[in-house]
Amino acid sequence: MSSDRKSPDRLSALTGLRFLAAVWVVMLHNVNPAKVPRVAMNFIGRGYVAVDLFFVLSGYILTLNYINPAGTFRGGKTKFWMARLARIYPVYALALLLSIGMGLEAYRSAHLFTGRLQFYTSFILTAVLQQSWWNSTATLWNFPAWSVSVEAFFYVVFPIAALWVGRISARRLFAALGVCWLIAMTGPLLGFIENPAASYDAWRTDFVRYLLMVNPLLRLPEFLFGMMLGRIFQVSGDRFPRLSLWTTVSLVAAAGVLFTTGVPRIFVGNGLLAPVWAVLIYALSTGKPSFLHRILSLPPMVVLGEASYGIYILQAPLAWFVFHYYRGPGRLAVYLAVLIASSLLSFWWFETPVRNAIRTRFGKRPVAVAAARPASESTPVMGPLEPEAG
Repeated sequence: MSSDRKSPDRLSALTGLRFLAAVWVVMLHNVNPAKVPRVAMNFIGRGYVAVDLFFVLSGYILTLNYINPAGTFRGGKTKFWMARLARIYPVYALALLLSIGMGLEAYRSAHLFTGRLQFYTSFILTAVLQQSWWNSTATLWNFPAWSVSVEAFFYVVFPIAALWVGRISARRLFAALGVCWLIAMTGPLLGFIENPAASYDAWRTDFVRYLLMVNPLLRLPEFLFGMMLGRIFQVSGDRFPRLSLWTTVSLVAAAGVLFTTGVPRIFVGNGLLAPVWAVLIYALSTGKPSFLHRILSLPPMVVLGEASYGIYILQAPLAWFVFHYYRGPGRLAVYLAVLIASSLLSFWWFETPVRNAIRTRFGKRPVAVAAARPASESTPVMGPLEPEAG
């Protein structure tokens, strides 16, 4: 195992990357297309691919944190599950409570008994992180939370998948990585063959396309892809030459997809760019490209990255409050300021204290509250670099 793996300076850039990904999703949900140039809106409108990045990054970081270089699972399953629950649930529950006003407003428009029963059912399923298993309930309450429900399933699967991933020989890891990506693309390909026209942006109304987006089993290959990538990094380190060049080439290729609308959403939103994220994540883990790594590793970026889960999960209820009650100028700027400030305060004064209380109760060491500090003084990998849900 390369010594780079043990350096928080190297991996801190991934924390900064999470902040950019979370803001991308927020912009997708809140930017008015009429006020943004078309090319820029094409990119903003592809913000849903940040969720793919979160899924891949989650599998990657969990592998580095919980699979030993020898390929065995580190720690007990129960402690792992409680540590993950402690990480995601406190602010998740807070966001759900803050969503009640928004949910009740939608509830009043559901006049039929069946529609209102659906709201009750969705609230219960959302509270227990199970809403993504049913299309009709996935996004009724705090709609971005569907991906956290998917992530919760990944956490259940991870200790079992770790036993399999840890046994794959180094020479077969790249083949396994490719298989995971091909499996991820199988569903979108079948959906495209079934109805090409609906594959561009019909996910809101089309059952098959919505299922591909929210169903945990169908998103699992992206998480396993990230696990394979993490295992490759464990056994290979930074042995691959020209990573900076390959990262640049990959990002340019991705820009051709993200700034246009030619590639159907059914592919773009379900892992098409996973190889690009793989090259980017791997390169940043080795300190390359150096310029991008330095930017993402700046102390303010790392702190914002650590609060990125709050930015993601609080975005909908806080948007409802701000846009509902503030009618002045610069509403989007005001909203972003409120969201980022609230997420930072939540991370420092709510998420981390509650998380530590749960972790201590189950024999896990507490994590440090992040502050803006030099990257060389960052908390070790098991702290801020534990992955956020996207």
